[in-house]
Parts: sequence; C-alpha cells; structure tokens
Amino acid sequence: MRKLCDAAVHETGMQEHVIFTGFITDQELDSLMRRALFLVYPSLYEGFGIPVLEAMRLGIPVITSNTTALPEVAGDAALLVNPESVEDIWRAMGRLLQDKPLREALVEKGRQRALPYTWERTSEQYLELYRSLDLRQP
Repeated sequence: MRKLCDAAVHETGMQEHVIFTGFITDQELDSLMRRALFLVYPSLYEGFGIPVLEAMRLGIPVITSNTTALPEVAGDAALLVNPESVEDIWRAMGRLLQDKPLREALVEKGRQRALPYTWERTSEQYLELYRSLDLRQP
C-alpha cells in the first residue's frame, strides 16, 4: 500500500504537501490531527474504526473506506470511498479541498456521530454484559 501511496503522491505532484511520518506518539498524533484539513483513512482491514471517531470528535472531516465496519461507524458523517481506488480517494480529497460547506457539514455530522462513542459508555456496556452472564453454569 505504501508504494501505491508514494506513486499517487508523486503522480499528482504533491510531494511537497504530503509527509509519511512513520510511527508517532499519541501526543504527536493529537497535535497533527488538530491541524489537519481532513483525515483520509482508506483501511482495507478494520476491526472497528477508532481513528475515524477520533477525527470526528476533534472536528476533522473524514474520508474512509466503504468496506469493513467503517460505513457503519461513519454513517453519513464521512465521504466513503473504495480503499483500493486511488482515483476514488483522490476525487474525495478534491471535493473536500474545494467544498468548504461540505467540510463544515461533515464536521458537524462527525461531532454528532462521535458523541455516543466514549470509553466510559463502552466500559459500562461491557460491565452490563458481564453482569448479564450466568457464570454459575458448569
């Protein structure tokens, strides 16, 4: 995937605008995310989609995959693309770059979408599930 991304960046002449950071700390991630115009998250194998929700919580518009669990997590609060299509991803990025009202709408929808997803709520649901189990069974 990295080679595909490198090729797409070079093909579009965006080398001076795209940085592949490698590993970054949580603090660095938060700082970078807060400065982003949008998040592009074309995951091929996703268990849930926490990065999508983190971006939405921070008020960052999202472009993500139309596969795996991501459409369910993102709902109508993100632009969904084929993660294997550089053209789909490129078109969605162009839309967000050129359409400020769309970016603003996705920010608002994203913030609302992310509201119910908290670690507190998740832990409460796990505790409720645990309490509902009959652990006395042989």
